[in-house]
Amino acid sequence: CSTNAGIVPGTGCAPYPAANPYVLAIGAVNPNLTRAAYSNYGPFLKFVAPGGSSGQGILSTINPMVNGGYGALTGTSQASGLVSGIVARILSQNPSLDRTGVFQLLQETAIPLSSAGFSSEFGYGLINTQAALNVASGMSPDGAPILALSSGSMDLGTLGTTGAVLVQNQGGGPISDLTVATQMATGA
Repeated sequence: CSTNAGIVPGTGCAPYPAANPYVLAIGAVNPNLTRAAYSNYGPFLKFVAPGGSSGQGILSTINPMVNGGYGALTGTSQASGLVSGIVARILSQNPSLDRTGVFQLLQETAIPLSSAGFSSEFGYGLINTQAALNVASGMSPDGAPILALSSGSMDLGTLGTTGAVLVQNQGGGPISDLTVATQMATGA
């Protein structure tokens, strides 16, 4: 059942280890964000990452005797290596995440490449490194501030005409402008 060309024709089998439910099967996209011709695909695919294309490879380690040990390569090995590094960074920022938590974080932050959301060609989409690392650190995916108030509302009737609300940045990014508006309820 093992192959580099997706599901083995006529068998309904998916290649292993990619089809193992405990494995993040990673496909590769080229710089145009289309599936790379060499990339595997199928319903088992979870995400895609850059794998390079002819003339535009991913900087990789190679034989130390050649070019100081670095060269531009293409392939799903490069895409999988990028995702492995991203997962390691996620876990370094949030070691309490388990396998399911990491998968959900990657799924929530992936950039969909199919209008259907999930596809056998791109899985849940392109790994979004910055958004994943932001969320792992407790920030919003785009790193924008997440404001938290010490109190959702205040009864100024008991405080007179003044009161205090503590506003804290629970996310990332600077707060450049903050406007506070008050509304006095009039009642009988």
